[in-house]
Amino acid sequence: MIQRLLILMRHATSDPGQGHDRDRELTASGKHEAHRVGSWLAHERTVPTLILCSTALRCRQTHEALLAGLGCEIQVAFEDRLYNAAAETLYESLTEVSYAGIDESIVGRNEAILLIAHNPGISHLALDLAAGGEEATALRVGFSPATIAHFELSTNWSSLARESARLTRFTHAREI
Repeated sequence: MIQRLLILMRHATSDPGQGHDRDRELTASGKHEAHRVGSWLAHERTVPTLILCSTALRCRQTHEALLAGLGCEIQVAFEDRLYNAAAETLYESLTEVSYAGIDESIVGRNEAILLIAHNPGISHLALDLAAGGEEATALRVGFSPATIAHFELSTNWSSLARESARLTRFTHAREI
């Protein structure tokens, strides 16, 4: 059976900024957080095969700094619908994922998707996936910026649903 891994990440710390919310930039510490998370994922050998990312500037900058920390290029799909999306929209994005263009040898061994998005949608998605038990208790602490949650899946992406994943790790950037 193919092991599937879903990594949920809230964008790193951003400037409250002025103007359009979509155009808010990461702070210097936010860029450092995202880079640190990327380095940590590489150290833990948890490198995604695909990244789904909101088109908001702070998410794109999180993606850039994360890749620098990972030290490798990863296919990314920037999706406008992920901007401030509710959990339902995040589910849709994940269940409709396409691995077209990804080396089949990678997909055959391990499928890992990293989703970079916003609160409250990312928190709600995590709570839905883990619904109940001790897993949900850890998630109720909340997704501060650059927080990541790892879930193992035993279903196809198209079958992703409430309580269909197992939370294996929940880490705040400050803990890395």
